[in-house]
Amino acid sequence: MSQHSHSYQRCHSFVHSNFVKTRPVGNWQNPAVTISRQRFSHAHGIAEELLNLLNADPLLGSKQWALFDRDLVHKILEDHHLPQAISRYMPEDRDHDVSGIINEILGLHPSLWELFHHTCDTIMKLASIGNVILIGRGSHIITRNLSHVIHVRVIAPLEQRIERAATIEQISTASAARLIRQEDHASTAFVKSHFDEDPDNPAAYHLTINTGKAGPKAAAAIIHTAIKGHRFDNS
Repeated sequence: MSQHSHSYQRCHSFVHSNFVKTRPVGNWQNPAVTISRQRFSHAHGIAEELLNLLNADPLLGSKQWALFDRDLVHKILEDHHLPQAISRYMPEDRDHDVSGIINEILGLHPSLWELFHHTCDTIMKLASIGNVILIGRGSHIITRNLSHVIHVRVIAPLEQRIERAATIEQISTASAARLIRQEDHASTAFVKSHFDEDPDNPAAYHLTINTGKAGPKAAAAIIHTAIKGHRFDNS
């Protein structure tokens, strides 16, 4: 089984075992985490390390945690009984292609605005359950009125991001720099066009972590500590 398939099965299992309509009783709610990130800043590595720490925590890990990153799109489509082929029209790291706009006009799939509302609905449901790590798609904005959710921004120096992109994508540094410029522009445009906000606004987050200074393990430990502190502050 591929790593992607394993990740999706893990998320699918979490949803089927924990997705309930009733809200928690009393003041305590299971915490959740959103991660907004610059491209190639090691956010996914941090999230995986954090997932392991949380599931091993005797208090916070009493109920299984799940990570929704690339699989979040599949969950959105599943929630709203839409074909998985629509996922190609739901990027947050590039502009919507012309064929997507044409198909929307022709009524071949739900409008992009409708897909956006489905995204917000699924993210709110997952965050309300708690014990989830949500990466991207403006999840920090969608859930900002939920007091049990911790919001994290992950950044890194441009030079390091270029080096990581060149290594991961196996391309030249010049091509990596172009890729990062394109993806940064598209990601910022996604947040601004859908939420009229700037993803680089530090006031939107509890924590901003620079992976040029802290590696994935150290960053995950910082977030883990913040979640524990937030849990007692809000209990």
